[in-house]
Amino acid sequence: MARTAATALYGRDRELGVLREALSSLRLEMGVVVVIEGTPGIGKSRLLAEAMRMAGRRKVRVCLGEADPSEAVVELAPLLRALFDGAAPLLERSALPAVRGGPEQRYWLVQDLESLLEGAAAAGPVLVCLDDLQWADGGTLAALRALPVRLESVPVAWVLAARPIQPGSAVDGVVEQLASRGARRIVLEPLTPEAVAELASEVMGASPDQALLELAADAAGNPFFLVELL
Repeated sequence: MARTAATALYGRDRELGVLREALSSLRLEMGVVVVIEGTPGIGKSRLLAEAMRMAGRRKVRVCLGEADPSEAVVELAPLLRALFDGAAPLLERSALPAVRGGPEQRYWLVQDLESLLEGAAAAGPVLVCLDDLQWADGGTLAALRALPVRLESVPVAWVLAARPIQPGSAVDGVVEQLASRGARRIVLEPLTPEAVAELASEVMGASPDQALLELAADAAGNPFFLVELL
C-alpha cells in the first residue's frame, strides 16, 4: 500500500458520500461492494483508511489486506491476510478446515471462507478492504468473483482499490462482473485547484501565497506528490 500523509481528505466529498452510502447498506443486512480506481499517489489507500475509520465509528469490524507482486503465485494471499492476520483478526485460523489437496483446493477454500464470513457477519457487520488489487493472484480474483455475490444477503462490505484497470485484464473481468451486480465504482481524479490550496494550507500551516500555489501545480493534483513536494 502506498505511503499516505496524515492529512484531511480534501476535494473528495463525493467519494466519501459513496462510502457512507455503502456502509449504510449494512444496516439493512445487505452486502455491498465499492471499487476505488486511480493512479499511484492519487489517494486510494487514504480513502480505504477513511472507509475503515467510518466503519469503526459504526461498530463495523474491519480488516485490510494488500496484494504484493512478489506473492502473485501464492493462492489467496491478500484475502487470507486480511481475514486471518492482525492484532485482532476477523477470523481465527483454527476455524479454517484443513487444506485439501488436489486441483479443486481453491474451490473448497472459497467455500470455507464463504461459510466463515457468513458466520462472522451473523455476529455483526463486516468490512473487508483489499488494496493494490492490480497485483492480486488468480485465487484472490476468483474469490472476489464468488464471495460478494454469494454473500449479497448478509452484511459484508467490500472496498477494493486498484491502479487504473486495463480493459480485458483479469481484474477488469472481476470489476465488470461486480458492477453488473450493483457495485459502486469510484475513479479518483486529480484534486481541484481549490482542494490543492486547502491541502497546501494544512501541510504548511499557513495560507499559501501565489508562489507556493505555482509550485504546488507541479504535483498535477496528486495529493501524495503534493505533500512530498511541499
